[in-house]
Amino acid sequence: AFQGENPQHVYSVRFEARELWGEQARPQDVVYIDMWDSYLDPA
Repeated sequence: AFQGENPQHVYSVRFEARELWGEQARPQDVVYIDMWDSYLDPA
């Protein structure tokens, strides 16, 4: 894979739609988010 000048880890996260929007969300819906290290702040 191409790493370029600033290689970073990427985290793929999956959420159930109901975790984000509650019971009004359809139970079969999910949301996927890809986040690179530079998107994240230390906890």
